[in-house]
Amino acid sequence: MVKIILDTGVLDVRQDVSFPLTFSVGEIRDITKRTGTFSKTIVLAGTDNNNKLLNHYYDVNIDAGTFDVTQLTYCQVTQNDVVIMENAVLQLIAVNKSQLTDAHEQVVNYEVLIKDTKAELFTAITNAELTDLDFSDLDHFSNSSAIIGSFSFTQANGFKYVLPYDTDNLYNVRQIKPAIYAKTYFDRIFANAGFTYTWANLQNARFDKLLIPYNGEENQIDWTDYKVTARNTYTTSQTQPTNGGFLGFFETLTGWTETLDTQGIFNPTTGEYTAPTDVDPSASQSYEYKFNVTYEVTFYNHALSSVQPYVFNSQSGTYVATPRTFTPYLQAVSPIGQGASSFLTPVVISTPLASGTTTLGTYQNVGITTPSPFISTGDILEMRAGIMSNMTFGQYAWRTSGGTAAQVDINIDIINIELEIIPNSYVQPIGGVITMNQYVPQKVKQSDFVKSIFQMYNLYADVDPNQPNNIILTHRDEYYNNGTERDWTYKLAKDREQNLEFLPDVTNKRLILTYKQDNDTPNTLYFDATREIYGQQEYIFNSEYVKDVDTKELLFSPTPIAQTTFGAIVPMIDGQAPKTNIRILYDGGEQSCGSYDIIDGGVTGTYGVTTYPAITHFDNALTPSFDINFGTCDFYYYNPQTLT
Repeated sequence: MVKIILDTGVLDVRQDVSFPLTFSVGEIRDITKRTGTFSKTIVLAGTDNNNKLLNHYYDVNIDAGTFDVTQLTYCQVTQNDVVIMENAVLQLIAVNKSQLTDAHEQVVNYEVLIKDTKAELFTAITNAELTDLDFSDLDHFSNSSAIIGSFSFTQANGFKYVLPYDTDNLYNVRQIKPAIYAKTYFDRIFANAGFTYTWANLQNARFDKLLIPYNGEENQIDWTDYKVTARNTYTTSQTQPTNGGFLGFFETLTGWTETLDTQGIFNPTTGEYTAPTDVDPSASQSYEYKFNVTYEVTFYNHALSSVQPYVFNSQSGTYVATPRTFTPYLQAVSPIGQGASSFLTPVVISTPLASGTTTLGTYQNVGITTPSPFISTGDILEMRAGIMSNMTFGQYAWRTSGGTAAQVDINIDIINIELEIIPNSYVQPIGGVITMNQYVPQKVKQSDFVKSIFQMYNLYADVDPNQPNNIILTHRDEYYNNGTERDWTYKLAKDREQNLEFLPDVTNKRLILTYKQDNDTPNTLYFDATREIYGQQEYIFNSEYVKDVDTKELLFSPTPIAQTTFGAIVPMIDGQAPKTNIRILYDGGEQSCGSYDIIDGGVTGTYGVTTYPAITHFDNALTPSFDINFGTCDFYYYNPQTLT
């Protein structure tokens, strides 16, 4: 007697109903092709019990109940009280109705399918990408000291910084990016899909030594949380010389009203912004002061008569009335008072100014001003308002028509200014917090990643019979060595014809194990010189009956390595903006080298570093005993002492 047991009850199954189940042999070599046990279409009668458990889906007006066709419904299948399928899924695919008379829904049948849920890892992650994983728990403070401190990290830390190749011994922190361990990805892919795995020889296989380096563009960080917005009204109060000269000036804008300051890094009273991270103008990094300002320019003539600008004519020895330009500006400045000025609408004085106050404007300008030069975390930044002119002291002067020098004060009356302060998108947090989700390869499917790891290690996958969501991973040789021999001598059906067919052991003449070719310069040069992919291995089989080539290619691309001027052997990648296919490297630990420097910015940094993270495709690039390449390369970009 067959029973289908739901959480809400037991469905009625007639004894004469066909209940065919298809059992498949577990695909161990390619888990992406694994199929579980499943049924063909089963017809259930529309009994009162089945109608209730299946929510009366024959009636389209029914919208309440515990059964929902859009949600997974788990069940158990037993036969004579023996469990045939555990943790299976029941899917209602159709409802058939017959109305032979005027009776309401006289005959109802339900068509259902049942399949098990074992080994559906690849179904669960089919459309998921690596960027769907969360690595925020690995976020950390970063500067040159933190980078050097990571050189001794292991997989238990989750990540490690990679020192890339450079032509000298001077690195900027923007060139050195964190890499997440492959096992960290692997663990989270399984966990997010609701699976676990058992890999008994994982450490012997050195899988916990593999790293996935950053492969994207120059990092662009979302600095939204550090944005400050504020508004202000302000009038400068500068006096000019009594001899008619003009002195350019600026004043720091104070007395702000802030409208956004999530991190509490802006002092509205003083107008001081505390820099949350280092920025370097040489890398196009800056703090942007974006403004929208409305203002007037006021002239106060102290003389009792009108005045205008004059220039001294040395040939005639007299002053000549000449139009002059006065240019207001806004300027964000660093602690040493340097910054780029954003010039506002110039004011030209070409006619006499009456005695007393003359107001020109109203003007409105939008723009951006940035402080300079290199700015360190914690530096205090300010914003100034000022006026400059081509009317320099001594050469030009305010004078009356009678030639008498006159004092004219010039000031800016800021009617309203709306200000936004934020690091620009090129700023990598140096002396700030690194967001590790920014360092995950883009557009890489989790299923492709897992499958390539299986291929690299020739893993066979089997489902744990005691825990369906646990996958047991075993290396090929180990899988067959752990097997047992069975004698089939007495199982041979001798009453039937026996056919012996001679098939070759291999189906292709050549087998190529390889990474995926990439278009970066080191890989391109190697391929052009050898017509092979860096690190590939080719086998030619001794069979005259086969001719084709079988290529086993991984998701990852190879990474050539080279020796720096200070003796470190490192991957040949552009640390700041690699822009490559996804890579995989081996963590050889922290090793000694000559002296090199890591600069945070300006002259700040760590000098005389004498160790480095040996992250290549070897365990030791000079005397290797292990290599994640498939075979020995035709040449290397340095001279190893020995090869494995």
